[in-house]
This record gives sequence, C-alpha cells and structure tokens, in this order.
Amino acid sequence: WVTDEKMQKNAQVKAAEQKKTALLAVAQSTISLWQTELQLDLISDEDKVKLKLWMHYIRDLQAIKTSEAPDVFWPEEPELA
Repeated sequence: WVTDEKMQKNAQVKAAEQKKTALLAVAQSTISLWQTELQLDLISDEDKVKLKLWMHYIRDLQAIKTSEAPDVFWPEEPELA
C-alpha cells in the first residue's frame, strides 16, 4: 500500500477550505444584526464589544492559509454570552 501524498495534501487543503468557508459563514451570520444596530446607532456597549471580538475572529479566519493544511491553526470562536 502506497499513500499518494499529493492526493492526500489536496484533500487536506480542500477540507481546510471548506472548514474556513463554513466558519466564516457562521461568523458573518452572527454579526449581521450587530452591524445593522451599529449603523442605526442602536447597538449596546455590550454588543459592540462582542462585535469587535467577532470581527477580530473573522480577520484571523481570513488570514488562514489553507495551503498549509493539515498544519492550520484555527482561532477560537468568541463566546456569545
């Protein structure tokens, strides 16, 4: 049995890309209401702090180089509460 390392690497990169896309979608969904509240000047100070934490998380996710899979560091998702 011989492992096709190129094929294995391609699969790992594809899985990392899919995970990154999914995590970004969740993060964008999480912040959408806060962004609207911010634009309308209706956001609470507490939610503004949460929005900033999630924006940093999104920036960290966007910086991930999926080509380095499987050696990808996934940032921890901020808490909602």
